[in-house]
Amino acid sequence: MHKCLLIPALVLGAFALPASPALADQPELKTLLEQQVGQWADPRTAPETRTRCRGTSKGVWPWGGKWQACKEWQTNVRVMEVYATLNLRGPKDLPKPEKALAESCGRLAAAAASQVNQPETGPAQAAATTTFTTCAGNNGLAAPERFQLAVETRNSWSDWH
Repeated sequence: MHKCLLIPALVLGAFALPASPALADQPELKTLLEQQVGQWADPRTAPETRTRCRGTSKGVWPWGGKWQACKEWQTNVRVMEVYATLNLRGPKDLPKPEKALAESCGRLAAAAASQVNQPETGPAQAAATTTFTTCAGNNGLAAPERFQLAVETRNSWSDWH
């Protein structure tokens, strides 16, 4: 029974980021890279539609009175779009060579995140974090824990089509 409780914790912890120090201990961070890594129609939000009459026919009844009927309908649709963006933040006082290396690793992380074919940010975050950490380690970027890497989403309605 005890092992059953540990397995889900291990699985859930696979995508967890390392614990960050207290906010008071962190230096002020600035955005180094902001890059869109995905866009999709939200499967949980129903599309909106609107219908209107584009053309009418008019006439007069033989027994008197006028009539009007729509002969050309137009229906438009729009969907809720989700935009995923990778944001890399780092120390404000970063030397230029380290900043360039961090940005390069951030672009590689964005490419990895954009290849995840799931409409959610969890797997994209995991791919980006793993790629950034590996790139930083392989290229000698000191203390990669100084950087914050996040895949964030925002929603908005598409244009009417």
